[in-house]
Amino acid sequence: MIEAASAPWLLRPSGDWGELRLLVRLASREASPGEPWEVDPQQLGLSADDLSLTWAGERRAPRALRPTRLGRGLCVARFADLPWPRSGLHYQVACGARRTPPIAIPPDPPPGEPWRFLLLSDHQQKPGVPATLAAVRRLATRRTFHGMLFAGDLCGIPDDPTAWCGRGDDRSFFDSLAAPVASLYRATQPPRLPGSDLPPRPLLISTMPLVSCIGNHEVSSLSGATPRERFLRVSPADWNHDTYMRLFHPGPDAICFAQRLGPLRLISLFVSRCWFRGEHETRSGPCYEPPGRFIFESIDPGSCQYVWLQREVARDLVRAPAVGEASPWLRIVLMHHGPYAQGHNSLPLFGEPVAYREHKITEHLMPLLEPWADLVISGHNHAVNHHELGGIHFLESSHIGVGYPPARTQAGGSAAREPLGHPSRFFLSEEGATFFATLEVRVDPGGRQGRVTIYRVLAGGACESEYAFVL
Repeated sequence: MIEAASAPWLLRPSGDWGELRLLVRLASREASPGEPWEVDPQQLGLSADDLSLTWAGERRAPRALRPTRLGRGLCVARFADLPWPRSGLHYQVACGARRTPPIAIPPDPPPGEPWRFLLLSDHQQKPGVPATLAAVRRLATRRTFHGMLFAGDLCGIPDDPTAWCGRGDDRSFFDSLAAPVASLYRATQPPRLPGSDLPPRPLLISTMPLVSCIGNHEVSSLSGATPRERFLRVSPADWNHDTYMRLFHPGPDAICFAQRLGPLRLISLFVSRCWFRGEHETRSGPCYEPPGRFIFESIDPGSCQYVWLQREVARDLVRAPAVGEASPWLRIVLMHHGPYAQGHNSLPLFGEPVAYREHKITEHLMPLLEPWADLVISGHNHAVNHHELGGIHFLESSHIGVGYPPARTQAGGSAAREPLGHPSRFFLSEEGATFFATLEVRVDPGGRQGRVTIYRVLAGGACESEYAFVL
């Protein structure tokens, strides 16, 4: 017995190939501690009659199933190596006795026309999610988007299945960014013409590929009896990011990756940290920053992630245009904790940029990124922040969550507003306000130009442009 548990979502590992995934529920199967990374569906007796994808007129069975920590028999079904339809197509997923209507993937834009991308982060099932996503969907009915860049914290508690789907209030990740299962999958009917039975609202991650990075909310503890305990008990000696990796990454070792998406050259890094409560005087090692910050995945020189980034940037710069020539690529880095930050949730609060050189993220990563990156997108602080240093634009894109105005704790425990204190072009953090951003990139014989627009969400799901800058 198999049934769909989420809307499908799209990945596009290369310009020519894509991948579709969805959560499915196997009634008699629960994950175990020794569960393999992937399982062959045929070993479980599943065929295309049980679960299938019709893509470009071809019916496919899933390539693999990934068991998860989410319980209830929830697995990730992977339909991989799909020829990407540059001219667009309609696809359909059938699971058990139910199936989706035809879902449309828009074509890549013709030469001279802009590519458009949504920029989001810090979903976390916050109260502002429904209004924010209503505004995003309203904009998506008027404009075609070709991808979504998500700068971490996709969920609230990573091993809680309702963080991903099925909350019933349009705040879980897949339900809000696509549609709840009950409204998307319907009893099997005779085939209809493509486009004749489309869902009433845009299915964002079902129609555009998602590129994301790991945030601190994607990290959970190996111990704990409940999902909340597994999140709250995270410590340097006891953590994992298994659920996120099984949902969104190609394999267990792909903590960071590079890909191209239209005119974008993208690097996704695992740069995420937490405040570790305890005795910090005796703490040391590559993942510690005084006075008690812990970086989950080391970024020190010689670490696996540092060496990978060093090689990736060097290889890409070898292919760089000659001096005076325009690059056809817009080079973007996704990292949840940015090298510079400001806000109540920032570690540390933003000072003058030179002061950040003593912090690991800035000290170790910026020398690698400075000759390469055009835009660094981060999240975490639940604020909107744009500044430019050394020719690189830095955007904190944590729009969806409730705003946390920058503040510092005074003696006695009272809070005082923190001044801006750095050359920010734009900073906004308002309690209860939500925002989102878009990136539009045009490519022509003279090169490429990007424009980021930040939208304020209004009552009723409308939005208005608040601020924009050109790359």
